[in-house]
Amino acid sequence: KDINAVHEDALTLTITKEKFSLNTILGKSKDIQLLNQKVKRVASSTSTVLITGESGTGKELYARALHNESERSNGPFIAVNCAAIPENLLESELFGYVKGAFTGADPKGKIGKFEQANDGTIFLDEIGDMPLYIQAKLLRVLEQKEVIRLGANKVISINARVIAATNKNLFEMVKMNAFREDLYYRLNVIPLYVPALRSRDGDIRILTNYFIDKFSRLFNKKVTNISEDFWKYIDKYYWPGNVRELQNTIEYIINMMGDQGEIDDELLPAKLKNTTVNLKYDNYTIDNIERELFIKAIEIYGSDGESKKVIAERLGIGIATLYRKLKKYNINL
Repeated sequence: KDINAVHEDALTLTITKEKFSLNTILGKSKDIQLLNQKVKRVASSTSTVLITGESGTGKELYARALHNESERSNGPFIAVNCAAIPENLLESELFGYVKGAFTGADPKGKIGKFEQANDGTIFLDEIGDMPLYIQAKLLRVLEQKEVIRLGANKVISINARVIAATNKNLFEMVKMNAFREDLYYRLNVIPLYVPALRSRDGDIRILTNYFIDKFSRLFNKKVTNISEDFWKYIDKYYWPGNVRELQNTIEYIINMMGDQGEIDDELLPAKLKNTTVNLKYDNYTIDNIERELFIKAIEIYGSDGESKKVIAERLGIGIATLYRKLKKYNINL
């Protein structure tokens, strides 16, 4: 094939056809409104953006909205999940390679994601999982606006806006030498924080109604009534998986809903009903409240090694602080 036709084929396989804008992001809470205003202000900029927030909050949705609100909206939007691609393949995926670059390489070579994103946007999701040696190469790309394919000497100029996202605390990772400090500051030119669903006052019901309508249409079902007990659990639940968890929960409920079209608390997953946050105190001291919070977090996320990391991230503290608090309150795991 003609090389231009091959390039077009590659872009067709990678570029999303969906158009996300700020109008497609549901929510009337103050935090979401402020975030949307900030996105509008920086959409036309070419500066790098670092989007942070818990898993499932909609970071990629905001990255796509940034792209589609910008002057690059007619260009490609290339999304790369840095955690989903094996470490030994990530470098070639990002920067491409030429014939004979390494064992098993395509004999025709391969165009990298940065080249595919030329005149558009490249979205590096889960940037905190990127290996250090690739971080060094990424820093060069950001500073020089050029890439070199693996196995080649030719420098290729690129014009792509970089948006990165993570649910990890990169600042803490810098302190632990797990993330390059120079790259952190190069990415964090425009920081955007997507709030957790539980902190978005009033948005849970808006999103719940949206997903009920979406999945009832999709599964050709009609909802006739939604009980107050259902809403009680929906409103009080902590939603550790945020909007993604809410969407999956409503999809499950619509699947399980009977022919009469009634949605009540009996349809809710057991996990949601059993872990509803309902803290009661006889003594409202800071220590008592904090201790109860740690106990509730362990009930929700578990107590193994990986769960402790998740708890620390959700509470916004370091793992060392978590262990210190558990010891302080005599919480045995």
